[in-house]
Amino acid sequence: MDTNGVDVQVVAEKVIDFLLARQVITANPRRDALLQPSIWAAGQGWLSVLQPHPEFWRHLVNNGVDVVLERELHHPLEYYEQPTCGGCHALLDQDVHHAALDVWLAGSEPTLSCRACGWSALVGDWPVTWAAAIGAPAVVFHNWPPLNTAFIAELRAVMGGRTQLVQSRC
Repeated sequence: MDTNGVDVQVVAEKVIDFLLARQVITANPRRDALLQPSIWAAGQGWLSVLQPHPEFWRHLVNNGVDVVLERELHHPLEYYEQPTCGGCHALLDQDVHHAALDVWLAGSEPTLSCRACGWSALVGDWPVTWAAAIGAPAVVFHNWPPLNTAFIAELRAVMGGRTQLVQSRC
């Protein structure tokens, strides 16, 4: 169970069943600890879940899919940006954001208030394009082009609860 009483294993199984049924994933036939470490690879239905893209990504190293059961920080790598206030759009101080992520990772998600206008929300609900989030389960599409919004909505419905999209550029 996670800190919100969700059975992570049950949700992860539902997600895997959904991805297999949609043929988004298949068992990884080229699994290799260094080059293709993921259990899952792109399935026959991969094209139906992507925004328009060049096909080169299918030949990238480590382009599999993982369903992560451990609670951990998911971040946009070098595309990190500070969240903005949902009230006045002021930037959240980077040190405050990082400290809040540390608290969240340790067990409970803090509520932060804007120093400029007083607006407050859980740290994961502060508006940001290149978000960072902590939780489990998580579905990680390694080196995939952007997923289309319809598929993201379907996946969120299967996962249930509160979800967040964390993306980085490959």
